[in-house]
Amino acid sequence: MVGTTQFFPTISPRLKPFFIVPVTEYINYATRIGRPYKGPEEFWLSLEENADRKLIASTLNERLSNFIEVKDRDASVSMALNNPLSGGAWRSLTLVAMFVLVLTSLVSLTTHGVLTSYRTRTDAVVTRVLGLTKPQMILSLIIEKLFICLIGIPAGWAMGTMFYSWILGYMDTTQSGQPIVPPMIIDTQTQYRNSFFMFSTVIGNRSRRIGISNRITSQNV
Repeated sequence: MVGTTQFFPTISPRLKPFFIVPVTEYINYATRIGRPYKGPEEFWLSLEENADRKLIASTLNERLSNFIEVKDRDASVSMALNNPLSGGAWRSLTLVAMFVLVLTSLVSLTTHGVLTSYRTRTDAVVTRVLGLTKPQMILSLIIEKLFICLIGIPAGWAMGTMFYSWILGYMDTTQSGQPIVPPMIIDTQTQYRNSFFMFSTVIGNRSRRIGISNRITSQNV
């Protein structure tokens, strides 16, 4: 070992510093000493000011292997200056938000299932004390769910629509004079559709378990 260098130290002192060498000389050196080497996975462009940077980067990406990425140095620096979270912080924030969302959904579903089961058992006991038969009790539960679906959900949607319409009237516009909330464009994507199906499956399984619990309770009563 001739010596060490501290070129390009990383942000975290625990990580190893690195330095830049020419690719051709590095490959020749690794071949002479018989050391396995890993080919470059990224190429960084440093072009002249009047060069078409996007065209050159896209052309090189088309001609090179799919495992090699060509990046524009100035574009990366501009992105880092204008959007400090572009270096990977958005991904971390998204993962944290997804974890919080999943945890909140599980807690909400569990709480809803426990309270619904307790309330249903109480209703079953009350209806049997009043002298209602089992078919009448099931019919009353069906009418209750229909009332929620046909009246409660549309009423909530109407109240929410009125509320956000009232709020948007007091909001400002953009610099070009357009509304601050852009028009909605429906774009169906596979990952969102799969997430919706998984969430619907969880809700269906939870409802089925609640129904089985209610059935067992009714039979015991």
